[in-house]
Amino acid sequence: MGGIRKFFLVIVSVLLFLTFICVNLFGILSLSLSYNNFQNQSVPIIQSSLQSFNVISQIQSSLPAIQQYCQTHSSYTSNAAGYSIIIPCTAAFQGVDAIIEEGAKQITQQIYYTTYDCNSLDCLKISQVSLFLLSEKAYVLWTEIFRISLVISFVLLVLLFFLVEKKENILLLSGILLTIPSFILLKLDFLLDKLFSTQVFYNFLKIFFSQSFYFSLRSLIVGIVLIGLGIIFKIFNVGFFISNLISKIKKPTGKQIVKKTVKPQQKTKPK
Repeated sequence: MGGIRKFFLVIVSVLLFLTFICVNLFGILSLSLSYNNFQNQSVPIIQSSLQSFNVISQIQSSLPAIQQYCQTHSSYTSNAAGYSIIIPCTAAFQGVDAIIEEGAKQITQQIYYTTYDCNSLDCLKISQVSLFLLSEKAYVLWTEIFRISLVISFVLLVLLFFLVEKKENILLLSGILLTIPSFILLKLDFLLDKLFSTQVFYNFLKIFFSQSFYFSLRSLIVGIVLIGLGIIFKIFNVGFFISNLISKIKKPTGKQIVKKTVKPQQKTKPK
C-alpha cells in the first residue's frame, strides 16, 4: 500500500510542477497583454516603425496643409501603415512628434481591439496570427488558461495533502515546486535579451513577457513563504518531541515500594 501511495505522490508532484509552470507562464502573458501595459510597450515600437517607413517626411511635407485645415476643423483624418488615423488639431499644431505619437496610440488601439470572427483557438490558425496574439481576444484566452491552471493546481494540492504521510510536508513540497519555475521565469526577459536582441521581431516578443519579472517575483515570494512555513512547522514538531522526551525523563522509572502494614494478631484467652 505504501508503494502505491509513493507512486501517486510522484505523479501528482510532477503534474503540480507542470501546472505551476502554466500558472506562471500564462499569468505573465495575461498581465503583459492587459491594455495599459500593451499600450505602454507598443507605442514606442510603432513610433520607430513609422519613422522607418518615412512617415515623418510625409507629415513634414503635408504639415502646413494639415494646420491650415485645422483652422476651421477640430481633427484631421489620415492613413498610416494601412490604418485610419484621426489626428486632433491640438496635436497637429504641436508638430510632427505629437502627430506621430497620436498616430502610434491609435494604431495600437486598433490592433488591440480588432474583432476576430473565430474561436480563440481557431484564431491561431488564421493568416493574421501575429496580430491576433496582440489583441484583446488573445488577452482573454491567456487569462482563461491562467484561471484554469489555478483551479487545477488547487485540486492537485488537495490530492497531495492526502498522499503525503506527514501533513506538514505539504507546505515545504508545494513551496519548492512553485519556487523553481518562478525563479526560472524571473530571468526570462534577461534570457530573451541575450538570445534575440539582434532579431527584428524581438521588440514584439518583448511585449508578451514584459511583466515576467513582476509576476514571477510575486510567485517566488509565495513559494518562499510556503517553504518558510513548512520549516517552521517542522521545527515546532521537533520542539514537541523534545518536550515529550523531557517529560518522560522526569517521570520515575523504578517501582514504587509500597509498605504494607501488618496488623497485630489478637491474643486468644485460654478457656
